[in-house]
Amino acid sequence: LYRVLNDTPASPVAPNTEQSAQPVVACIDLINTDGKQVKAIDSVANDTGTVILFIFSKPCAPCNNNLFFWNKTAKIKAPGFKTYGVIRSDINGLLDFSRQKKAKFDLYIPVDLVDFERRFRIAGNQPLTAVIKNNRLVFEKKGLLYAEDYFDIKKHLKGDTQP
Repeated sequence: LYRVLNDTPASPVAPNTEQSAQPVVACIDLINTDGKQVKAIDSVANDTGTVILFIFSKPCAPCNNNLFFWNKTAKIKAPGFKTYGVIRSDINGLLDFSRQKKAKFDLYIPVDLVDFERRFRIAGNQPLTAVIKNNRLVFEKKGLLYAEDYFDIKKHLKGDTQP
């Protein structure tokens, strides 16, 4: 279900053969709280959009701490900006967390959790925040977010940095 741009080996990011230093991001298939499959990243270049992924598990103390910055980030108004909160769980865990209404952004689970974790090199309860602009990974942070991380993310969303 996961495809990588340029038909490269399975990885969340494909090796970049272009001049830009940022890696190309794989297609990511998710399931929303209605049980419908959606594409967070498509195999066709998202030429004007920015996608942010908040990847976490429950229970997870660092993930709970990141909710403040994730909720604040989700409120930013920027053209073509989409936010995906990806819970490393099953549909029951997704629905349970959704009912708690702690996240101020839409929640999803990966179609294939094992493959998703392998592709993003996630282990344990470590959260991951990723900003993908024009199908290029422009920001990635594992673990706790700090104020400077929030401002870096905000710059990418507002277009204050190069993609």
